[in-house]
Amino acid sequence: MVCEPRLKALKILTEKYGETIVAYGLNFQGKLIEIYRNPETKTWTILVSISKERSCLMDVGKYLEVPGTDGKKCARAVDGT
Repeated sequence: MVCEPRLKALKILTEKYGETIVAYGLNFQGKLIEIYRNPETKTWTILVSISKERSCLMDVGKYLEVPGTDGKKCARAVDGT
């Protein structure tokens, strides 16, 4: 897990990777969980804020589809069943 000052992490996601926030919520420990995505490349990042000043990169990937924004409906399962 890579942790950075929150503002630095956000700058990297937006400026270097072109990602913007598509979802956020609180986990059961009260930490802010955010999902960022680049709409063109469909790369994504999950960021967890452990305080107002510090955020940690939890996971990254590619091919994130966001139903309703990509002109697609949500599949019931990955295999389409």
